[in-house]
Amino acid sequence: MVDGRAYPLHWLILTKAGASNLDEQQALIMPVLAWFHRQMTNPIVVLGDREFHSVQLAQWLSEQGVYYVLREKKDLQVKGQNGQYASLESRNIYPGIKQLIAPVVVVKSKGFGAGNLAIRWKRKYRGKGEREGWYLLSNLDEVDEIIDGYGKRMGIEEMFRDAKKGGYNLEECQAKPVRLNALILVISIAYTVSSLKGKAIKRLRQDKYVGRQRSFKKNVTKNSNFKLGLYGQLFCDLPQRLMMLGHKLMELTPGKRLFYWRGERAKRKIQEAF
Repeated sequence: MVDGRAYPLHWLILTKAGASNLDEQQALIMPVLAWFHRQMTNPIVVLGDREFHSVQLAQWLSEQGVYYVLREKKDLQVKGQNGQYASLESRNIYPGIKQLIAPVVVVKSKGFGAGNLAIRWKRKYRGKGEREGWYLLSNLDEVDEIIDGYGKRMGIEEMFRDAKKGGYNLEECQAKPVRLNALILVISIAYTVSSLKGKAIKRLRQDKYVGRQRSFKKNVTKNSNFKLGLYGQLFCDLPQRLMMLGHKLMELTPGKRLFYWRGERAKRKIQEAF
């Protein structure tokens, strides 16, 4: 996760409809874990949405020596203090709740008993908010650590948006698996390069020339690194004919030359990022 965005490292294309199973999830995660174990000494935390709600997956991740935070479905069976099992949806939760149940025994039929359960439902703000709460199964011990960890998964959604209608329009692709895999590879490379270029443009303080900046609720909203990289490339690759037209316009409005020179200087700075 860099600047609130996830970066694609590894993927698995399924030639079927419906959810993935445990074997497919392990095949997806195992190469990534192997790479991180070789390259990093920091603890590894695997984040998964309800696609990855399997308690068998949670148990397998523990065996791999990594932390996990997996969002569970409401039908998960949890053992109560009275020794009886009940689904999570039977619990009385409400907006604003933040609760940790530790340790927790889940899924009576499978006997999985290692894990902590964090429950979080944010209050609505200005009429907006989550429609339902989070049920997060984890082997982390602190409730805030579990909730904050899962919150970082939102960077994956931002990446998906950039790959779809927010950028490359991948969802309109009708390619077969082999071609789709090649297309995802190209998009992953382009997305990473564009994001790194955008980060460099910000570092050079030239983002105001190529990105959106507007005041909203006392904050200044800006484009992501990905969009800055895309717009920066367009900014620098304007056809020569348009640049010649710009020169002629400056001759007609000599009082605006300072702004033109600033734009030229910004273009040179942005090209340094490429």
